[in-house]
Amino acid sequence: MTAGAIRNLEKTLTGIAIGLVVLIAAGTVAGLLKKSKANIDAGSKTAQNLIAKGKATALNAPVSDDITAYFELGRIRLTTAPAPGKKAEGTAMVISPWLSYAAGDEVFFEELSRKSSMIKGLFTVYFTSRTKSQLLGKTEEKVCEELLSQINARLSLGKVTGINFTDYIFFE
Repeated sequence: MTAGAIRNLEKTLTGIAIGLVVLIAAGTVAGLLKKSKANIDAGSKTAQNLIAKGKATALNAPVSDDITAYFELGRIRLTTAPAPGKKAEGTAMVISPWLSYAAGDEVFFEELSRKSSMIKGLFTVYFTSRTKSQLLGKTEEKVCEELLSQINARLSLGKVTGINFTDYIFFE
């Protein structure tokens, strides 16, 4: 290659590199602006809009005009207590609880949102303090009844009317 050809190649490669940098910078700026707008839109939603979204995403949920559901607890992964006399660890399990309460109660929805970590903690303590056989020896209704009383004892602006599980799975 001649010196002129090398200079032309350098200029071409430099131009391509600059073009790629500009393209990446433009894409980054556009992505950040779009994400910023999405965060502003999400922040301006009212509790009622979030409740309506929860109603729409519930699969086979017994939600009516009088009752709505709080799905924001998500999936909780935990380990049950080990069986007595065994040195082995407990059984891994996954639960996905959701709570039902009076529809349209925006203030109570906000309390549930503020206390969601505490509510998750109650589920975790309940399941990690019992063995797999103890949990299987109770009906789901009994488990829900016990958890419901613990949760409602810690709420002040309303009461949860029911607990349901989308997932209630033990792993071996």
